[in-house]
Amino acid sequence: MKRILLFAATLLFALTGFGQTYHIKVSLDNMAVLKTSEINKDEFAISEFSRIDDGQGSFKRIPEKPFEYALVKGGKLENILLFDDTLKPNEKLTLRYLFMEIDSPPLFPDDGAGIALITLQNTDKGILSDFTITQGDKIPEAKKLKPTQFPLKKVVDLTGHGGHLQVHFRIEAIPVAKK
Repeated sequence: MKRILLFAATLLFALTGFGQTYHIKVSLDNMAVLKTSEINKDEFAISEFSRIDDGQGSFKRIPEKPFEYALVKGGKLENILLFDDTLKPNEKLTLRYLFMEIDSPPLFPDDGAGIALITLQNTDKGILSDFTITQGDKIPEAKKLKPTQFPLKKVVDLTGHGGHLQVHFRIEAIPVAKK
C-alpha cells in the first residue's frame, strides 16, 4: 500500500510540475548624464539581446522610435521598462544591454558607453543571478550565479564613451500563482 501511495504521490508531483514560475521585470529607474562626450548633448540608444536557455535569441532597440534619446548634461530618463516576461522552472535567461552614444544624423553607432550582462536562472532554490558591467564595448563574461534577494537594485557608472552615464537598474522576480 505504501508503494502505491508513494507512486501516486510521485506521479501527481511529476504531472503537476514542480518549481516556481517567476514574472521577470528589468527596468531603468533612471539614467542620468553626468558628463556629455559631445559639446551640447549626447544621443543614446540601448540595444537588448535576450535569450532563454540555448534557444532562439531576440533583439530589440530602445527606444524603437524615435531612434535615440537626446540628453544634455544633467538630463535624465526615468522608468524605462527593458524586459517583461516569465521565467519557468529550470530556465536560464541571459540579457545583454549595450548602451551606445550615437550621432544623429547619420544615425550610426560610434561610441559604446558600456555593456550590462544580466543572467537569471530559475532553480529549485529560487532565482540565482549574476550582474556584470563593462566599460566601452568590451564583452562582459558571466560570473558564478548566486542566490539573490529581489527586487535587485544596481547603480552603475558608464564612462566608456568619453562621457559619464549613471544607470539605475531594477530587477524584479515576482512569483506567479499556480492555477
